[in-house]
Amino acid sequence: MPPDSDPLAEIVESNSPETALFIGPLAKSAAESYGANHAGARLTVYQGTDPLADLGKLGRVDLAVIAHGLEMLEKRRAGHLLAALRDVHSRCLVVAVRLGDNWPGLISHWSENELLAFGMRRRAHVEQQGRPIGVYEFNIKDYKINPDWLNPRHWAHPELWDAYRW
Repeated sequence: MPPDSDPLAEIVESNSPETALFIGPLAKSAAESYGANHAGARLTVYQGTDPLADLGKLGRVDLAVIAHGLEMLEKRRAGHLLAALRDVHSRCLVVAVRLGDNWPGLISHWSENELLAFGMRRRAHVEQQGRPIGVYEFNIKDYKINPDWLNPRHWAHPELWDAYRW
């Protein structure tokens, strides 16, 4: 990945949301860069301290972005925020998070496995000051792809319905 690329901005741009919610210290810059190219988009930058408590007022959006805000919440509360955004308040959720416990001044520490447990996929992995930052995405459109065997061609066999007596 080129050093001047911004994976968070690229993911936001690829989703091209009409409505978006940005949470966290770095989310404001992502919102400004997206808003500069998409004047009709309704973007909300949350600047409060407890996004979970205010989600009901913010409504449902096409895209929710948390950029370095997850680590500033207590672990259990941050998990509830992820689940609420993923399940109720957005169609797509993007999280940029500092990984591991070698970051000073954070309230909670996250690992890749914990984010994968929320059904997220890793979209990018970058290093800052020799420490990892991961960008993860949960998109309900491509969360689960139906396997090939799960279709009538493999299990219905209507031509055999009257052939056997059960």
